[in-house]
Formats: sequence, C-alpha cells, structure tokens
Amino acid sequence: MTGTADPIRVLHVDDEPGVTDRAQTFLERADERITVRTAASAEEGWETLSDTPVDCVVSEYDMGGTNGLDFLERVREAYPELPFILYTGKGSEEVASEAISKGVTDYLQKERGTEQYSILANRVTDVTEQTECEQELTEIKRRYRTIFNDPNILVGHLDTDGTLLDVNRTAMKYIDATREDVIGELFPETPWLDHSEAARAKVRERIDRAVSGEYVEFEADRVRPNGERYAVKGVFRPVTDDNGAVESLLISTRDITDSRVREAELQSQRDRYQSLFENSPRVIWEQDHSEAMAYLETITPGVDDVEAYLLDHPEEIDRLLDRVEIIDVNRNALAYYDADSKAELLENVEQVMVEETSDSLAAQWAAFADGATEYQTETVAQTLSGDRREELLHIVAPDGNTDDYSRVYVIGTEITEQKERERRLKRQNERLDEFTRVVSHDLRTPLHVAASRLELAAEECDSPHLESVADAHDRMERLIEDLLAFARAGSEALACGTVELGQLLDGCWERIRTDEASLAVETDEAIQADRGRLRQLFENLLANAVEHGGSDVSITVGSLADGFYIEDDGSGIPESKRDDVLEAGHSTSQEGTGFGLSIVAEVAEAHGWALHVTDGSDGGARFEVTGVEFTAG
Repeated sequence: MTGTADPIRVLHVDDEPGVTDRAQTFLERADERITVRTAASAEEGWETLSDTPVDCVVSEYDMGGTNGLDFLERVREAYPELPFILYTGKGSEEVASEAISKGVTDYLQKERGTEQYSILANRVTDVTEQTECEQELTEIKRRYRTIFNDPNILVGHLDTDGTLLDVNRTAMKYIDATREDVIGELFPETPWLDHSEAARAKVRERIDRAVSGEYVEFEADRVRPNGERYAVKGVFRPVTDDNGAVESLLISTRDITDSRVREAELQSQRDRYQSLFENSPRVIWEQDHSEAMAYLETITPGVDDVEAYLLDHPEEIDRLLDRVEIIDVNRNALAYYDADSKAELLENVEQVMVEETSDSLAAQWAAFADGATEYQTETVAQTLSGDRREELLHIVAPDGNTDDYSRVYVIGTEITEQKERERRLKRQNERLDEFTRVVSHDLRTPLHVAASRLELAAEECDSPHLESVADAHDRMERLIEDLLAFARAGSEALACGTVELGQLLDGCWERIRTDEASLAVETDEAIQADRGRLRQLFENLLANAVEHGGSDVSITVGSLADGFYIEDDGSGIPESKRDDVLEAGHSTSQEGTGFGLSIVAEVAEAHGWALHVTDGSDGGARFEVTGVEFTAG
C-alpha cells in the first residue's frame, strides 16, 4: 500500500532463529515502513500480541509445543480481523487438508457480507488503497475457488440444518449424480452416504456437534456406484461470523483407501516381525546404539588399537553401555535369565553382566569402530538367580540402520552344554595324549630291553621257549602299534582333501598283498577325506579280508550312491557277531590284536561317515561306508 507513511508491524513466529533473522532482514530492507517482531514459539508470539499491537501475523506450522494451526485458532478467537499467514516448510497431506479447510473458512467469513471489507476500507485513505483492498478480496475469491476444487480433497459447504449448499468437482466423481441432484438436499440423504438409519443418525449427530462450534473429525467407509469400496477421513468445520456464531459448515475429506491398504500391509509386517521376535527360541535384544557410537567417535581419534585401548580403560566400556538404549527384549529372555517380567529384566540388566564380558565388549566396540555392522562373539552371562550361562552372540545392525546404529539386534544362543562338552573332550584328549605317551615310551622301553636280552639269551643257549618269548614280543609290539592307532583315530584333527580311491588302494595293496590273494578296484571316484586316516581304514579292511578270508581270497572295492564298499569271498561274518567285530579288543584270531576293525569304525566316525557290516555278493564279508562327499578327481 504505497502512498502512506503508516508503519506496518509484522509478528513473525518460527522456532528456527535463522529463518526469522533472514525474514526480518529481507522485509525491512524491502520497505522502510515494515518493522518485524520475532517470536520463537506460539506461546511467545501470544505474549507479544498481548502487549504489542501488530498489523499482521506470519507463523510456521510445524513448531515444538503448540503448532501453527492451534495458534491460528487462538488468534482468530481474540483478534478476528487480524491478517494471519500460515506456512509450513514440511510437506504433509493432513496439514494441507486442514490448511485448505481453514482457507475456505476464511473466504466464507469474508464473502458473507461487507463487515470485513469495511474494516479494510477504514484503514485506507485514498482510492488506490481502496482498489488494493478490492483486489485482495478478488484474490481471496480466486484462492477459494482453487482450494475448493482441489482434485485431492472432497469439499462441501453445508447450511446449519445440514442442507448441501455447494460441493466441489472432486466429490462428484464419487457418486452417480449431478450437482443439481444434490445441491439443496440434506447431506445425510445424499448418495455419498449409506442410507441406513444408523448411518444417517451418525452424520446428523456430527453436524449437530459442528453447529455447536466443535471441529468433528471422522473416518468412514463408502461405496462407489460401481461397487468399489473406499475410505475417507475428514472433518466438519464450523464457519462463524464476526460474533463467533456458527452460520454454516465446511466438510472436507480425503480418500485414504491406499493409505489404509499400506497401513494394513505395514501392520501385517509389524505383526509378523513381532511374532518372530517374541517367539524366537533365541534370546533377542533390540537396542539403540546411536548415542554410544557417537561417543565412541569422540574417544577413539588417533587410537590405533581400539580394543586394546578399551581393555586398558574399562571405564570407557561402562560409559558406552550407559549410552546404549534397550528398546525391547523378547519373551524367551525371561525364562533364560530367570526374570518374571520384561520390566524386572530391564531394571536389573546390569546383573546379567559378569567380569568376563569386558573382553568380548571391547572386541565388539572395536569392530563397530572399524565400520562393521555385524559381529559374532562368545561371552558369559548371568541369570538374575546367579546361574552362569555361556552364550554365542550375533550382533547385527540391519539395513537402514547402518549409518547411525539406531537399531541393533543382539541375538543370543546358549552354548553352555556345548562348551562343557568341548572342555570334557579336551580333558579326554589330554588324558589320551598321556596314555599314548605311556604306551609309546614307557611300555616300549622295557619291551625293547627285553627283546635285546632275548637276543643275548639266544646266543648263549638253544631253547624252544625262546621262540615263544620272541613271538610274544612281536605280538606286544603289534598291540602297541594298534593301541596308538586306535587312540589317534578318534582324537586327532582331520586334514581333508581330495583323495582318488584307485590310486590310494594301489599303495595300500602293496603293503598287504600275498601271492594268492587278489584285489579288484571297480571305482574311479575321488572323495573328500584325510588321506592318512583313509589309508589306515583301507589297510585294516584289506588285512582283515586276507586274515579271515584265506591266502587266496578275492577282494573287491566298488562305489555306492553316497560312498564305497569293500567285500571278499571268504567265510563272512555271522549276523550275530557283526556289531561285536567293531568293538575294541574283539578278535577271532589268536594272532590278532582286536583293534583293526575298531580303528576302521573310529576313522569312519571321525569323518562323519556311517559303517555297515553285511554279506558279500559271493558269501563273504562286506563293509559299506556311506555319507561320503564325492569330488572331482
């Protein structure tokens, strides 16, 4: 409004100081008449209005505490003639819908008579200003029509008795009727609504509440003329005169069918996740590590070895844990930690920690500091009743949370029994190592001394008893060899690789072959196995076939679907004795040690194979090894 020296006093309300500072600078630079007061909140803006006259209010919608819409309503009640501009820097469908409804309401209040125009006219002093006011009303009308016919919002204007005064084109797309069919009709009777008495009563009740001055929000299900169902969300908004009396109603709705479908899908996903989370047989903690990771970044610049640093400064581990927010824990954790409720567990979570936890925590935070989003470790925990549990923890930040670690899942699997078995096995192996040391050294030493003395005795005298002693020494030596082989067969770690059966059997047969016995290898397979152990298995089976099948025995080695077999044409093994022959110390020959086939069983078990004893195709014994992994030779 050029041509007057009257000042223009603007109140700008925004909780972003940078925004208000820039706006103040630009406005005051644009026109020397403009002075800008700023407020950082709706409450502060209200206090300014209470003690300082202003000509216009400009307010952000999205502020902490009271939002711009609530502030607008409060200002309208106290200062109905005061111009108010509401804006938002954030897109929001609901905000847009409410803003549109308020914009239309503003127009209707200005449109209904000359009161507001007179107020504007009284503020101007020449024809130019009068024209500008008229232009302002014209612009308000234009905006009203634009808003009213928004293609995304269904808008209707009702009289206080519920008669439909106006409706936009968008709303008409949802019914099979013309504007002439519905204008002037009571809204509860129009084609948009279910004509059941209950539905009409509900709409009349909403209209009555709005006429009394209430903003009535609602959601409703509707049916298009083609039978397609849709859903809407809207509000009945009262339009008041200058004295605050309700003179008409504005109804604005938007189609929320798609959003309902999306929400249903999202809820279904939430339900599936929650079911999986709560019913998992493992312990699952859902945590927020964002603050802890931010703190970790402040204490590790220049630190080469984060794990060592944390171990040297355990107080930093405590500070990191203090910054971890536990969002939830699943039901399985309650029984696992002997807690009666989630609340009890979360209140006493520090009791779960034991001293040994520090080492695994230091390694975990070091891995995260290095950018890892997934980590696995073994640790020890304690139940609320004091029992210790050994755990395998799988810690993972899922996709979408790898930047700030705001969601981290800690999945625990109890391995107490597994670790106890490992400790028992370690103790057994240690005792076995001690046993093999005694057998290989402490028994062999006196045996070698006895053998030496036997040789001296044989030089001094000729006695048939000396030969029997020599045979006993040989048997003892074989027994020691088999004992050591039996001990090693089940305790030493496997070194598996590709082994060609035909090539290996050629070498084994060279050590076993007799003049009359024969071996037929009918397989060219290659398998995954420890070569040394497999050689021992074949040599023992070949030797067993020669020993029990006779010097002229025929032996065949062939393939099975998932393994191999070795059979002979000897006398075979009675079915009642087939389990016994695999036991350590069992032998049907005075020359045997009884460990040959038990070593075969140990080698097969160490590889994870199954060993079966059955009849050969020519009546002899047949040994089948299954569960074998074939490879390319």
